[in-house]
This record gives sequence, structure tokens and C-alpha cells, in this order.
Amino acid sequence: MNLPVLIVEDHPLFRSALASTVQAAGLAADCVAVGSAAQARALWRPGVRYALALIDQRLPDGLGLRLAQEARAWADRCVLLTGAEEPGLAHQARQLGLDGFIPKSLPPEALVAALRRVLRGDRWYPEQPTAAAAPLTERQRQVLREVGRGRSNREIAAHLGISERTVKEHLSVVFIRLGTNRRAEAIAQATSLGLIDFEGEG
Repeated sequence: MNLPVLIVEDHPLFRSALASTVQAAGLAADCVAVGSAAQARALWRPGVRYALALIDQRLPDGLGLRLAQEARAWADRCVLLTGAEEPGLAHQARQLGLDGFIPKSLPPEALVAALRRVLRGDRWYPEQPTAAAAPLTERQRQVLREVGRGRSNREIAAHLGISERTVKEHLSVVFIRLGTNRRAEAIAQATSLGLIDFEGEG
């Protein structure tokens, strides 16, 4: 690769390891690694371009998703990194046209394979959840079915005999496991995976 790779990651050890992995795999002749959004923006000027920008979602001076939108003007390909499960984040990255969404938990060989695909022009996102990968407890399914019936959190709490806070806690887990933060999307995803159904309802 003639163009360098830009890494924006605030954790020094992970930043160094990521740069070493990218270079050892031959993905780029050079890596430019910085620890904040401000440092990244300071590098962007006319005539400077990157083959790939790898940007952590959690930066000390802002969210990586916002920086990634800007980075698309300076990098041929742009990937968001995340170290924590955040409901709907992959969907947001996809909607913004980012080229990838990569969990930091990926083993090095899987990370390199994902980045190779991105550099070839493909997009890389974690596989869609499956029923096995996104198990829900019976109570979580009950809550989700009630959401599908159009009930509010307060109505669901009253119907199931639990607190409204408990309803919110169940929904938070459901959203994480289904990779969304939207009620309608959660219903559609869970229905398609066979996790809930509304058969027999009039």
C-alpha cells in the first residue's frame, strides 16, 4: 500500500499493537497513530490522504462515529472500532456508509482478514445475529411480545406485574443482543429469528 493507514485510538497499548499488526500483515507501508480526535484533525490538510482510517468509538474528546464521518473526506476507506457492545451502533455505522464496524475482541488474524476485505473494496460488519447467538430469556420474550402489541413500558409493567424499571432493563439487554436500539427493529429481528411470534392473535 502506498498510502498510510491512520489509527485513532486513545489506549496506548492497543494503539501500538494495532499499528504493529497492520504493518506486520503488510496492509500498509506506514501507520500514523494518534490518541484523540483533535490530533487526527490536526493531520488533515490538503494533499494528505490515507488508504484506511481505523477510528475507536470512545475517544477522550468525542465519539468516533462523528469523527469517522469527517474522515471519509481524507481516507479511501473508513472503519469504526468498538470495545463495548452498544445497541444499534453497527446499524448507525452502516447507515452512515462506513466501510466497516470491527469489535476489538476479534483475534488478530480475524482482524487482519477483515481489514484485507475492506481494503479490497468490500464492507465488513459482524454477522447478523442468529437465534443461537442472541438468546432471550422467557421474560425478555414476554416483554418484547408486549412491545410488539404496541404497549408502552408502563403498560407492559402493569400487564406483567413487574416494575417499569425492570421492563427497561429487559429491553436494554434485548437491544444489545439483537444489535439495535429501535423497538420496531427489535420486533422485526426477533420475529425473523423465530424468537417471538404472534400466531393465534386476532
